[in-house]
Amino acid sequence: MTSALKAAIEAGHVDMTTLLLRSGAPDSGGENEKRIHIASGIGHKEIVSLLLQFGASLTSRTDSGNTALHLASEAGHLSLVKYLVELQRDGLYSLSCEDETPLYLGARNGRDYLVTNFDQTAAILTLHLSIAPRVFMLPVKMDITQQWNIY
Repeated sequence: MTSALKAAIEAGHVDMTTLLLRSGAPDSGGENEKRIHIASGIGHKEIVSLLLQFGASLTSRTDSGNTALHLASEAGHLSLVKYLVELQRDGLYSLSCEDETPLYLGARNGRDYLVTNFDQTAAILTLHLSIAPRVFMLPVKMDITQQWNIY
């Protein structure tokens, strides 16, 4: 059963979400299906900001170890990703249970604009080198004015 609060968050209704949060409305989502994860995956920046005001945590994780930043990056919500990074830049280096960073999830899903929009002069890339049976993570700083070909 979906709660009224979850429905308001999913629909992006800021006023209704505010009213329900102030009234202490129950949330019927699973323990790790946190409100901030729902709003981040959908890209509702105003709702995410509101939830943070009501005590949501940027470091809370889903069952698969994803944070709000992972979910926003994976879905390609650039303005929300920028907002979350402004609040907690270290979130860029956060690893999910699959050892994936938020920017890696965005890049894997074709959201290259996420990678190129950080800092204008440098982007943080995570390269996955599959060397059986392990996957190694290499954080690389790259000047985005240069073209790199990686094979």
